Amino acid sequence: MTVTRPGHWIGVAAKGVFRLPGDVAGLSTRASREVEIVSEEPLHVQLDGDVVGPARRLHVRCLQHALLVRSR
Repeated sequence: MTVTRPGHWIGVAAKGVFRLPGDVAGLSTRASREVEIVSEEPLHVQLDGDVVGPARRLHVRCLQHALLVRSR
């Protein structure tokens, strides 16, 4: 899904703020431990907010217990 209208941003923001389950207009989510993204043309890739250069293939894997998140 893609945000195609300004009003879609309301649903995207509400999903993030209120942790709404399921998809909203302009945003769909899926859980996965591993994903590979392939593009016909090189696209800019960001890692932790830093642009690391254009790439045509991105392979991402989440290691179990590799990240500890704490909140108050």
